Amino acid sequence: MRYMLAVRPSIRRVAIWNRTAKKARALAAALSIPGIEIGAVENAEAAVRDADIVSCVTASRDPVLRGAWLKPGAHVDLVGSFTPEMREADDEAMRLGRLFVDTRRFAVGHCGEFIQAIAAGAITPEHVVAELAELCSGAVGRGSAEEITLFKNAGGGHLDLMVARAFHDLAVGRAQQS
Repeated sequence: MRYMLAVRPSIRRVAIWNRTAKKARALAAALSIPGIEIGAVENAEAAVRDADIVSCVTASRDPVLRGAWLKPGAHVDLVGSFTPEMREADDEAMRLGRLFVDTRRFAVGHCGEFIQAIAAGAITPEHVVAELAELCSGAVGRGSAEEITLFKNAGGGHLDLMVARAFHDLAVGRAQQS
């Protein structure tokens, strides 16, 4: 959640939903960030309908996010599912979203959101607008304030390497400043 606050410091409210309400309450209680209201919710649909940003971090085989719940302008992060059998978002969410991925190869070729939505005819591989590097360059992005955007993090060792390199560079920079 802190990474989102780094890029969206205007966030003031976070709703946490889990298929097990007790786990959602425990996570909400464990998180404490000054100026941010963090609470557990029992109704995923109601939480998503009101959300500007939706993050899914599950190992679900069945979609927990429905495209019909997304409001215009919402952004979706899909982080959890990483096999062809797993998926967090349904075909409608995939169809509605302007799709971005960390890498096409991993996301389109290995993740259930893409494999299953493509098999159902909801999207094609060409619906992916850009990979993370292209997105970070600023060359592409949201097309309008009303557009629903969806980013799929398929994972992979390359991302671990990029993060490690970023931390290394920060540490070296701090050491040189001392």
